[in-house]
Amino acid sequence: QALSDYRDWVFTKKRRDGTPRATNDAELVEWTRDYCTRARANDFIMGRGYRAPEHKNWRCSIEFLFSAKGMQKVIEQTEEPA
Repeated sequence: QALSDYRDWVFTKKRRDGTPRATNDAELVEWTRDYCTRARANDFIMGRGYRAPEHKNWRCSIEFLFSAKGMQKVIEQTEEPA
C-alpha cells in the first residue's frame, strides 16, 4: 500500500512551480531516481552530522523515505538536481 500511495502522490502533487512531478511511468522512475539522489544528499536522512539526543539512534527506513513526512523532509531540505 505504501508504494501505491507514493505513486499516487508523485502523479497528483505538483511542484512549487505548478508542474507535475510525473505524468507517466517512465517519468515516475526518473523522478524517483532524482528523489533518491536528493535523499543521499540529505545529512539527516543519511545519518551524517549532529543528531539531537531524541534522534541519536534513528535510522532512515524505506518506509520513512517514501512516506509523506519523509518526502517532505527530503524535498524541502535538499536541492533538486539540475
